[in-house]
Amino acid sequence: MFYINTPKKRDEVNLKPYLCPTETRVADIEDENRRIFMEQAYKHFVSNRPRHRLVPEVYQWEKIFKIDHKTRPMDAKRRPFELGENMYNRRLDEHALKYIPRAVRPGGPKSRPKFEATYYPNVRRQ
Repeated sequence: MFYINTPKKRDEVNLKPYLCPTETRVADIEDENRRIFMEQAYKHFVSNRPRHRLVPEVYQWEKIFKIDHKTRPMDAKRRPFELGENMYNRRLDEHALKYIPRAVRPGGPKSRPKFEATYYPNVRRQ
C-alpha cells in the first residue's frame, strides 16, 4: 500500500521553519565577515577535526572507585561527572574567541574589541 500512494502537496505545513527564506546558501550572505565566518565554521565542522576543548578523560580508577562503586565519598567533587554535568552535551560555540592583536585592531591599538565577532545563530537552549 505504501508504494501505491501518490505524493500530495501540503501547503499548510512549513517544512523549513528554521531556515531563512532569503539566504538559502552561504554565498547569498551579504555581510562579508559573516559569510567568511559561516563558511570556515561549516568546513571545520564537516572535516571532523578535533574540537577546541576536548571531552575530559575519565580515568580507569575514577570509573571503578567513583562511578561504578562510589567508594570515595569524601573526595572533593571537581570533575564534570561528579558535578552532575553531561560531558558529551557540548555546543559548537564553546571555544576560545579569536584574538585581534593590538596593531591590527580596526579602531586603533587601544580600541575595545579584543576578539573577532562570531556569527552563530541565536538559538534558545531548553
